[in-house]
Amino acid sequence: MSKRASSVRDIIVNKKPSYEELEKQLEKSDAKYEKERKYLLQKIELMDMKLKEAQEREQNVERLHNTMLKAFKGNDGKSPRVYCF
Repeated sequence: MSKRASSVRDIIVNKKPSYEELEKQLEKSDAKYEKERKYLLQKIELMDMKLKEAQEREQNVERLHNTMLKAFKGNDGKSPRVYCF
């Protein structure tokens, strides 16, 4: 075994993290988790907003389509009149 490998092994085997080090690692992990959680919640909120906007656009297009059909059919419900100018 090389000298470097044995020294790394000694560090891993002999050095046990203290309570304070473990507490710091846990705090960092918690902070990272909260940051990711907030990011994902914002992403969900943005996606909800986009969905609502798309639904509104769909309703507007449907309303426009229905209005155009009514205009083409005329008030009497017969086939559309075509005017050539």
